[in-house]
Amino acid sequence: MDLKALPTPVLLHIAKLLEISLQSLVATIALFDEGGTVPFIARYRKEATGNLDEVKILSIQEKLEYFRELEDRRATVLASIAEQGKLTPELQAKIEKTLDKSELEDLYLPYKPKRKTKASVAREKGFEPLALYLWEQIPNGQPLAAFAATFGDPQEALEGARHIISEMVAENADFRKAVRAMMAEKGIVVSKAIEGVPDPEGKFKMYADFSEPVSKIPSHRMLAIRRGAKEGILHFEIELNRDEVCAWLRSKVCREPGEWQPHLHEAIEDGYDRLLNPSIQTEIRLDLKDRSDEEAIKVFRENLENLLLSPPAGALTVIGVDPGIRTGCKIAVVDDTGKLLEHTVIYPLEPKNDVAGSIRTLSRLIQQHNAQAFAIGNGTGSREVADIIKQANLGPFSVVVSE
Repeated sequence: MDLKALPTPVLLHIAKLLEISLQSLVATIALFDEGGTVPFIARYRKEATGNLDEVKILSIQEKLEYFRELEDRRATVLASIAEQGKLTPELQAKIEKTLDKSELEDLYLPYKPKRKTKASVAREKGFEPLALYLWEQIPNGQPLAAFAATFGDPQEALEGARHIISEMVAENADFRKAVRAMMAEKGIVVSKAIEGVPDPEGKFKMYADFSEPVSKIPSHRMLAIRRGAKEGILHFEIELNRDEVCAWLRSKVCREPGEWQPHLHEAIEDGYDRLLNPSIQTEIRLDLKDRSDEEAIKVFRENLENLLLSPPAGALTVIGVDPGIRTGCKIAVVDDTGKLLEHTVIYPLEPKNDVAGSIRTLSRLIQQHNAQAFAIGNGTGSREVADIIKQANLGPFSVVVSE
């Protein structure tokens, strides 16, 4: 998908999320579309991006992937519902407005082609008008049993109507959004040892009977629980106060007293237990997985960065040289703790060829800061700069390092 496929509201949303200018965002997306990578863009396209660092550019890449997938899915959803002849202006506006994948799927769920369900079987038997009567809670002047009998066996008809209502509750976008928020805020991750399965090394002992709120569980514990479940030693699920959720759903569905109340209550509880809770729990489990994986990657990245930045030759004062031709060679002096002591620019290469002046500057830096090594970047001009420093016999040893 090209840049034009992302609507302006989406671009503005990304820019706001990442706290960058729209101009920098658009320029960075264009560079990605031209085949640029994160390191390349961060190092060589600073002017185009507004001097964005690698972290911001990586975030742009992640958001770009997310929202392009969202736009593709949005187009598919709109086409599918339109093909069914059920795309109302109100529904279309909601679908076009959403910037969240979960919300988009919630809106599509009632129109999504399904395998055979209890509700679809009930609809095939003609029980949907009875379900809508119970749902709307408007008296029609006859007892419910008598009205249900007009659809055949009254017990079968009422059971089928309840199945339809259960599905209506489970597929309501507003209900799903609310229950998802409840589970994220109040849900509890509960893990237990699977009976009869040994844990020979005792790696998962602390998780054999463990619980912690979804909102607070740290990534390393979530990773351990998932690992235990993958190895078949643990079982985990997300628990939420069923009575509280069903009471909230009843407050939204049940508006008028009448014979329909017991049927609505039963349908709500069935819809939550059989359909809504498992579906939302799956989503939250995936969110927890993504969150723990992301945090683990962040920790590994920081540990690797510290390892790579540790001084390979020990604690030395080093003169770093970033070779450059037209713009000169950038010089930075850091002490044995990594503290920046001084920086400057020398021009030993074309077009200035100021070798003598460059040697004087380097000699001064060595004496002033007691420098013990040169670290020369392996970019353009690296070999020439290394030769100049070697021939000058300045004292400190030199190494060429990867940029």
